[in-house]
Amino acid sequence: MNIVLQGNWPATLTAGILLLSRGRSFGLPVTVSIVGDPKKIEAVRGPTVVSSQVLASCSVGRDLGDGPLVVISGGSTDPVLVAVDNSNKEGWFYVDSSGDGWHPATKAIVKMVRDSRASARHASALFLGLLRWAGVPAEPALMDMLFGAPVDALTRLGMTLQASASITNSRVHQSVSERISGGIETPLLAEGLTGARVFEMWHAGELSGALEALPNGVSIAVEDWLVSMERLSAEDGGESEVLVASLGTLLGNVLLLPQGCMLPNLGGTSRGLAIGVVNVLGAKEKDADASKSLLEVFRFLGGRFEDFSPYPYQLPNSPAPEGRKERWMWLISSVEQAAEQMEKIWKEAMNPTS
Repeated sequence: MNIVLQGNWPATLTAGILLLSRGRSFGLPVTVSIVGDPKKIEAVRGPTVVSSQVLASCSVGRDLGDGPLVVISGGSTDPVLVAVDNSNKEGWFYVDSSGDGWHPATKAIVKMVRDSRASARHASALFLGLLRWAGVPAEPALMDMLFGAPVDALTRLGMTLQASASITNSRVHQSVSERISGGIETPLLAEGLTGARVFEMWHAGELSGALEALPNGVSIAVEDWLVSMERLSAEDGGESEVLVASLGTLLGNVLLLPQGCMLPNLGGTSRGLAIGVVNVLGAKEKDADASKSLLEVFRFLGGRFEDFSPYPYQLPNSPAPEGRKERWMWLISSVEQAAEQMEKIWKEAMNPTS
């Protein structure tokens, strides 16, 4: 029995792999052909970290991934595309792997570290010391996650601590609040917080409660850092204020936690994504094209190609969009639709008169 498929490449390859796998599991002589030229397959390149049960079941991104986690490597300096919600365009973010940072706050601290001015070096040293106190190594990719993941602030911190533990091969330290007198609400939670507003609140004494909640040495370091950052902000026209606002928002959320309270438990997806980012950073560029991986699995299972068929099963046929994020969203949408339609195709192929 030969089943012929037609549609876009992610959909037809996925349906083909699932049909061939099912045929093998039942010991049935099923063959699958796709209408089209495999030389025209559109590339969907990494580095990318995404959770997709369908892609994972098709053996895509398994060298670095685990469970439903799909990890595709890429160029050593290419930014890593990460999806916390692969169905929503706003659910994706980038993590830099070149050392320059992707999020504006990360870019600001990297620029400060490289700045020749003593004031900038002092401010950067203080900031990196605060990160170490929280359990986060001085790695731009981790800062991109800490400031840029499109999830709530405490989940971002939890994901970053999980990634940090993977890098340092240590246990995840989630009880940051055990070292603070938390359970307080501060003006740092104001919507649309800016660095300039943080400076205003600091001078007006509105941050005294937040500073008192911190250990004495940390509180002194924060105030020293604010002094340095305000001076730098005046010199660079406010360019570095995004870092002040980003840290302020994070601190405001942490201070809401009662003393000794653990960070919210990460779901399996968030935890897997954090570990996946670490796995892909610095990984050799291997199997860096998800489409190519699908093609290789399809061929391995005995899949074929045809130039024409009068009565193929029609699968999603939307064209590949431009843009890396858009193309990944197209890929995932196509494979998920194909997985759903595969069940209908299987039933029709096994019961042609029904």
